[in-house]
Amino acid sequence: MKHPFVKTIALGSLAAIASLAITAPAFAQSTQDNIKSCRTALASEKLLDMDNYRLKFKSSKGNRTKTLMLEAVPHAGGERINVLCKVSRGGKVEVSLPQAG
Repeated sequence: MKHPFVKTIALGSLAAIASLAITAPAFAQSTQDNIKSCRTALASEKLLDMDNYRLKFKSSKGNRTKTLMLEAVPHAGGERINVLCKVSRGGKVEVSLPQAG
């Protein structure tokens, strides 16, 4: 004999899980997406000629605004450049080239 109460609990649990999946934050961008945004900002602000560099991920911190520490590595060899990139939930991207300290 099946118990209707158990079936109700199971359906309720599935509904709760489904609602969590639907209400996931829209900002949940991956680190790779953030790095691409930083690359685009570096090129558009003409801080670096991104045809000559690749970006290497070093670290990130923050929740509301992600702060990524990157390294611009020249394709032809040479000096690497530190890059600081802030990506906000609204999609605003700020990039700077802090001096190595």
